[in-house]
Amino acid sequence: MAGGPPHAVLSPAILEEYQRAGTALAARYPEIGAALEPVLTFLAQSATIVDASDLPNAISADPADDKFLACALATGARVIVRIVTRLIRIGVHRERQ
Repeated sequence: MAGGPPHAVLSPAILEEYQRAGTALAARYPEIGAALEPVLTFLAQSATIVDASDLPNAISADPADDKFLACALATGARVIVRIVTRLIRIGVHRERQ
């Protein structure tokens, strides 16, 4: 999957988390709940879905974040787009090694 324009790559575990978070967000803010469903549908239909195996050992401070790293490793991705400072620290650590 290296090369070419950027595109979304997700695993079933990531899609499940997005759906769970979307449901929780919609319950708290009903006015935006209807807008979330088309976004999740678009992601599910347009992203490349990969079967990313669980990592053998937790890497991030929050093991729930490891699904994103596993997905990146499964595809050979060079970049992860996610705004979570815990993952940024992992990238910095990896660059220093």
